[in-house]
Amino acid sequence: MAVLPVKKVSITVHRSVEEEVFGKVQAFGRCEVVPLVSQGDVSHAAARLAEVDDTLADVRFALRFLEPHFSGGGGGLALLFGDKPQVTLPGLAQMSHNLGLPRIVQDLREKERRLNEIRTEKSLGVSVQNVLQHLEGFPYPLVLLTEGTARVQGIFGTVACGNMDEAKRLLSSALQPMGEIFPFIPKDPKEKEGHIALIFPREQYRSVEELLAGVGFSRTELPGVLGDTVEEEQRRFSARAVELAAQEEALISATRDLAARWVPDLRHTLDYLSVVRDRRSTLLQGMRTEQVLMISLWCPAPEVPRLQKVLEPFSQEIDVALADPEEGETPPTVFQNSLWAGPFEPLTKLFGVPEYGAIDPTALMAPFFVLFFGMCFGDGGYGIITGGIAFYLFKKYRMTGDARGYVLMIMAGSVSTILYGALTGSWFGDMIDAFPFLHVFQPLKNSVTIMDPVKDPMTVLKVSLALGVVQIFFGLFVALYDNVRKGSYMAAFSDQGGWLVFLTGLILLGGGASGALPAEGMAIYQGVAALGALILFLTQGREKEGIFRKALSGALSIYSVSSYLGDVLSYSRLLALGMASAAVGMIVNMLAGLISDVPYVGWLLGAVLFVGGHLFSIAVNVLGAFIHSLRLQYVEFFSKFYGAGGRIFSPLRYDTKFVAIVDREPEGAQIIS
Repeated sequence: MAVLPVKKVSITVHRSVEEEVFGKVQAFGRCEVVPLVSQGDVSHAAARLAEVDDTLADVRFALRFLEPHFSGGGGGLALLFGDKPQVTLPGLAQMSHNLGLPRIVQDLREKERRLNEIRTEKSLGVSVQNVLQHLEGFPYPLVLLTEGTARVQGIFGTVACGNMDEAKRLLSSALQPMGEIFPFIPKDPKEKEGHIALIFPREQYRSVEELLAGVGFSRTELPGVLGDTVEEEQRRFSARAVELAAQEEALISATRDLAARWVPDLRHTLDYLSVVRDRRSTLLQGMRTEQVLMISLWCPAPEVPRLQKVLEPFSQEIDVALADPEEGETPPTVFQNSLWAGPFEPLTKLFGVPEYGAIDPTALMAPFFVLFFGMCFGDGGYGIITGGIAFYLFKKYRMTGDARGYVLMIMAGSVSTILYGALTGSWFGDMIDAFPFLHVFQPLKNSVTIMDPVKDPMTVLKVSLALGVVQIFFGLFVALYDNVRKGSYMAAFSDQGGWLVFLTGLILLGGGASGALPAEGMAIYQGVAALGALILFLTQGREKEGIFRKALSGALSIYSVSSYLGDVLSYSRLLALGMASAAVGMIVNMLAGLISDVPYVGWLLGAVLFVGGHLFSIAVNVLGAFIHSLRLQYVEFFSKFYGAGGRIFSPLRYDTKFVAIVDREPEGAQIIS
């Protein structure tokens, strides 16, 4: 139940072998570097790190440019579930060395530059074409509007449609007979602005500008490249657009070929360089002299002998010292769970990592979570589907880490769902009862059915609440054990012992009052409850000052029994979600049966509705089962004994995205810089 103890390993290493030594530590993968501010001359190590960072930047650029055009291997599910190709670190190093990265990056930067130029020109062409649409019918070369001549000036812009007539009247009066006005009224009556072009003598520019300002004119600057007529310019830009599209497609096609060729190797190179970078950044977290580096590591205590064996070949160049964590230090939390409980560690991490030396709730929570998941999901047929999918994913992909844990959790929850579905007679809702051709299976179904949440919800409710009482009491016992383990005997007696006695007495009283327990024992039941209440009254105010405050706190603490009642009632969600799952399945079956009566195609429509409806029900209810089962652990169970506040163990290791580095056992691994 407790987290794994760790040792502080202090390593003093000669500069000549520092990277090789920490390459071995990285391959070992079970040591976390104690973060320190670098001391001493770190220029050489910093330069080595900067070298890797520069190369990583080139690789990331190449992947950013090529990956949108890559459609080969390594599907999304494979990456999601950690199914990575297995490679060796020497193989990665050799491949990275032979890649010719500078040449690739230079070529890709040139292609990116040319693509940007093409797209910029295409965008400009589209903008110009949009402007030219508003100038259709303009009879003169556009150079009059862009540059003009020695004596003629042109202006083009927009005017509100409501002001167009006034603009024409004012301009005609001011320019005739020395100027021309070309209004362009939009064909769409919803458009609020029209365009207008003017040609006039240059000496009238100021007066024209003032008139235009009075009618709300907004000038549109035309590109200086426009010089021919509107029709000629439209033909020229259309032809150029076709030419640019062809050039862009040719570049994209060439990029696709390069992506198919280089993306896998670039991804592998990215992983290799990331491994090297992690190692070299570690070398900056320590104290340095001219010849040696001193770094401390956290290592799980059982792993220390293996680490020492890893470092044996460097016995002449290094010195290793071991120590326990000192007061005030915050060692990382290393989980220590058996094979069956390990997959549930992600659930603990979601809530918060236990403090160093505290209780790890993973194994305590796992059986309850699996049981509650099955009760919430509640249908044996649904359990078969989800379990089959999870098993397929587990067998197909080489999953690691949290992804593996979640899939195994779903498999365990599916088994629980199948068993609960058998006990409640729920197989795709009431499928066996709803469809006559399945009635042959009714005797088998009924032979194992012991309760029905739809027909007899009170029985399931009693079971749900009883499970809640069991888990809450179990949480109190865990807290009591933890306090005894820490030597806090008074807290164990008062904070947990008192409540255990008081709650037991209340349960006995309830059982006696309902007839579930012999009425002759009521005096004993009352005595147990009174003893628990007395313990709480006398001890819960022990940290207060003064008799009155102690007594008041003790009396008020008994009121907290209402929170325990609320916790127990929360377990009624096990009934509610199980009923919801069964009800949705029954509705789907009913609708499928009704629609199957449609002549000719009814059977097909019914089958589609049956499959689609139950798949929808599975998708909705599996999420609800997971969330609500987890809520019962976090809110009702963990609150009795567990307080997160630790720091997850983050060892120096091969942290890769696209490949799995194999043959990294300390004795056989070869580290290549």
